[in-house]
Amino acid sequence: YSSTNWDVDGAYKAVEALVDFFQPPGTLGTKVDELSQFGPHIHVKDDVIDALTGRIQTLGELRSDVDLQAASAQPIVFAFEVSNEKGMADVLDRIAAALGDNLQMREFLDVKIYEAEIPNFQGGAPQSMGVTVARGQLFFATDVELLEGYLRDEGVDEPLAESSDYRRVASYIP
Repeated sequence: YSSTNWDVDGAYKAVEALVDFFQPPGTLGTKVDELSQFGPHIHVKDDVIDALTGRIQTLGELRSDVDLQAASAQPIVFAFEVSNEKGMADVLDRIAAALGDNLQMREFLDVKIYEAEIPNFQGGAPQSMGVTVARGQLFFATDVELLEGYLRDEGVDEPLAESSDYRRVASYIP
């Protein structure tokens, strides 16, 4: 497990400044606007970049039923916190509609999971990757079973900082 915070807006502005350094000012914004008129009509800045809060969690698990030497990808889940879960789910719906049969959708615990196969260039069986929006996160998983496990887990009833055991231990820390 790891967690990081990324200044998504700052990164976008840096890319915009770099493009505008070599092109007339406003070029990136104009091209992003133009691209949003094609395909699934997704505006990269408004629909994706602005919806990301910058908090990114990487979750992995070593499972005994997965041979890492033969797997096409290590079982891992990336969770990007989003500020507008419904809006991001709409973005996924539009991408899925544009991809047609290349992306399969199914319901799991009242959550839409979009699945596709990851080819295995090591000669083994392909893996099923999954993408979904749930719990305020945009999840990308190289292992759908791992993703299902995180969606199934209801978490703890009480945050650590509020538990009596933690408070007792923390009282000894200056």
